[in-house]
Amino acid sequence: MMQVSIWQQFSSNHSSRFTVVGEFETPEAAQKAADILRQFAETIRQWYAENPDADEDWNAGGPVLPIPPELEFSRQHNIEWGDHAHDWLFGEAVPVTHIARLVFVNGTESDFGAKPLDDVLERLGGNVKVDGTIIYSESDDGWLTDEAYFSVSVSVTCLAPDASIASAIEAAVQSYFRDVENPDSFFSTPWRDYNPGGQFAYSSTRGTIRRDGLHLYFSDLTFFHIGYGLPGLLAYLKDKGCADIQYALMEKQVR
Repeated sequence: MMQVSIWQQFSSNHSSRFTVVGEFETPEAAQKAADILRQFAETIRQWYAENPDADEDWNAGGPVLPIPPELEFSRQHNIEWGDHAHDWLFGEAVPVTHIARLVFVNGTESDFGAKPLDDVLERLGGNVKVDGTIIYSESDDGWLTDEAYFSVSVSVTCLAPDASIASAIEAAVQSYFRDVENPDSFFSTPWRDYNPGGQFAYSSTRGTIRRDGLHLYFSDLTFFHIGYGLPGLLAYLKDKGCADIQYALMEKQVR
């Protein structure tokens, strides 16, 4: 029985990268929340498509006032939206992924951080954690003054259907963890083809794996783009025939 262990926090070249994770009581509740968020994101996309002049405000480099669909959503859900529109909803890609009881909203290119999206997921019924930057306050001209950075780590356990599959999964994951620092292998996780998000589904993972008979134990997993990597891992294990897949998420403040 072997164990490979690598612990290193991912960094980002963008100061306000974040993913908000909502863990719901049931898969049905998670599906409902994901559908609401996807429809909201689509409404935002359509509004910008119908108001092309709004692009000039973003291109001018300053904060943009909340747009009508954001204000309406904030009223419907009784959420304080803030003084500017949010760029995690700006563009063509719908940033929502989900699997089982988990919903993820990915703000990879955000300039503003996770507020108020963490409040949105909580209001929809999720137990919320943030992987990345949360912005707490802004200066008089609307730009960021204070921030805090959080990291989400994950543990996963499952039961493989037989010894050969358990051994194969362990070997594949160990091989990846050994080579993860190689730029050519960074995104080549064993579950890469299971990641949601199409061309945007780039994710990398660090952590540990241990096997005890048919039981597999993943510990201290950290993800670059957890909203793609964790659903990919869970889907990969399910596809391999693993049963009793359990996961637990832990949030801690890094700075």
